Amino acid sequence: MGSEDEDWVLQAKAANAERHTRTAGRRDLVNDLASMLFVADPIGLDSGTNTDEYLPEAETVVIGLPPTAGPDDVLTLLHTTFVTLFDSDIAGPRNRHTELAGRTWKHWVTYRDQSSDNESPRST
Repeated sequence: MGSEDEDWVLQAKAANAERHTRTAGRRDLVNDLASMLFVADPIGLDSGTNTDEYLPEAETVVIGLPPTAGPDDVLTLLHTTFVTLFDSDIAGPRNRHTELAGRTWKHWVTYRDQSSDNESPRST
């Protein structure tokens, strides 16, 4: 393995570690989204047994969810994630991910609202 290959492996490991660190308090959300992505299989990664195949994409999306304001923002986030981590041909057209964006948005809102409720001071 050449120096260039080793650099790529080190960069990939560093990116994985950073995504994992940035989603540490939201691993349940990451796992839920990874499962949603696996079932929807928007870019054809499912081979039947590789249920963690969409984990990097789920982590990337979870990192980007907090500033989103609706399904259209999530659609942009999903499509951009697939284009960035793969390429535009594999990602396909933006509208390919519309249904998944809607489901992701609903799940995110529920998660966010439940998290906010758990952090609110309780009256006694």
